Amino acid sequence: MRHDDTVGQTKFHKVEAEIKIGRMPLAEFTEAELLRQLNELAAQYAKAFSENFYSDMDRITAETGNVVDAKGQPLSTDHILEMIQKTDHDFDPDGNWRAPTILLGSVAMEKMLKLIKEGGVESEEFNQALKRILEKKRDDYRSREADRILAG
Repeated sequence: MRHDDTVGQTKFHKVEAEIKIGRMPLAEFTEAELLRQLNELAAQYAKAFSENFYSDMDRITAETGNVVDAKGQPLSTDHILEMIQKTDHDFDPDGNWRAPTILLGSVAMEKMLKLIKEGGVESEEFNQALKRILEKKRDDYRSREADRILAG
């Protein structure tokens, strides 16, 4: 159950990986060959796990309304601010923002790095807008924390 009393169902995915060890002379089946085979197995598992994870994240963010659709436009500071606006945030006991981890694919990462290099996230306008959003998010966080039912 979530803090807003909604309930979500977690779908479990079957993840499989397979290796086939062909017939070979025992002398050729070395520790190095075994490690190569096990690394291949681990890579298959990691790929399947990652695909399921990102598929679930896409579904969950769409369900919760946390998707920011740039509609084909270049990534901008407005998109970043919209992302921050749409999500809940945490703060430390002193009220300092615990910035979220943002997961990006390689193409989105290139766009983000370009935006950073161009100085967009360092502009006074961006930082003032971020400050206003975080003041509201800090108040929301304090309200959520005050409403928590603590065991004890």
